[in-house]
Amino acid sequence: MKYKDYYWSFFVNVIGIAIAGFAILSFLGCCLDRGSDEYPSPVDASYPGPAEFFDGNPKLNLTESDSDRVSYLPMIRDDPCVPIGAQIEGYFRGREKWLRNDSIVEGMIKWSEIEQERGVYDWDTQKDEDFKKIDGRPFVLQVKNSPEWARKYPEYECSPPKREYFVDYAAFVLALIDRYDDYTDQLYIEVWNEPDVDRTLIGPYAPYFGCWGEISDPYYGGEYYGQFLATIYPMIKSERPDVTILAGALSLGGGDSTAFWQGAMKYRGNYDGVSYHAYAYYQDGQPGEENEDWQVIKKKATHLRWLGEDAPLYVTETSLLCNPNWSPCYDPGIHGFRVVQGEYLRHIIREVADWDVEFVLWYTIANNGWLNSDLVWQDEPQPAYFEYLDYSCTP
Repeated sequence: MKYKDYYWSFFVNVIGIAIAGFAILSFLGCCLDRGSDEYPSPVDASYPGPAEFFDGNPKLNLTESDSDRVSYLPMIRDDPCVPIGAQIEGYFRGREKWLRNDSIVEGMIKWSEIEQERGVYDWDTQKDEDFKKIDGRPFVLQVKNSPEWARKYPEYECSPPKREYFVDYAAFVLALIDRYDDYTDQLYIEVWNEPDVDRTLIGPYAPYFGCWGEISDPYYGGEYYGQFLATIYPMIKSERPDVTILAGALSLGGGDSTAFWQGAMKYRGNYDGVSYHAYAYYQDGQPGEENEDWQVIKKKATHLRWLGEDAPLYVTETSLLCNPNWSPCYDPGIHGFRVVQGEYLRHIIREVADWDVEFVLWYTIANNGWLNSDLVWQDEPQPAYFEYLDYSCTP
């Protein structure tokens, strides 16, 4: 008996020590800054923003001198109408036929393909034909990807340019404006695509990202992007003040994106607006009203305002996505994906006037195939397309 009592007492003591240790570790884990060693921060203030939304933990925060920004009140719009348009990825290939007559449309040009030799523009005649079909609609032209001769990181297609080639990008944009502005009544230039991503996270061939991000930099490369804007913006606007320059489009995917934009905001005044991407994800069988992702546009706008960004905000990519590896994307039931996707766009139309954004673009209009994002798939209009088609709002 005494041996059994001894082992029982020993067992109880071990369990007690384990519980006490777990409590201490839990306190340290929840109450101390877990990111400061991995991501050095130039400021110490705690982050009171919508951190629960982001996948990552914001590593850089506002200083006390910025505290007046926290009292930001959303802009009150005189006109509750917010335009909703769509993007066409790559060449048009007839997909422009699905656009509303009054729809904003976004297209894309790769600097790397047009100016492979410095100072020599080898224009893409297919893009010329495509952009003619914009036919006066408001047009967002995204301009990205450095030519090999200009790359800061030569092996990366998504590399930013070296500092000495900033001026070449500005000259290229001015050439684009002269070439295409007759096709639209209102032209926007979007400076890159998702620059707030580090190149080492995505690999050398990643044409869809911007990869200006620098993991080792406290501002995650944002200052360098801000310096880029401060170089190109005066050059472009001095010759074409009628064109709207959008910084972005930001992914705003986590704390590193927060750091990136804090660095870029040091050069505020060198862009006319900020564009960002905001996607929601389908949850199998769940009505949209229960899906917190449906507030993604509003939450990201609120986050940018909390950081102190006071420029107009533009959403240049949104959709309700469905990954067939995670969810049944082809169930036609009442809560099936395509039905819920249409409800998501209806939700945007109903609520967007209160979200402090200038316009929203759906990604994409037709036949792209990425995570079932399209309004039209295999030339079959989906429920969300009819929501888009029936909505009319001219800025």
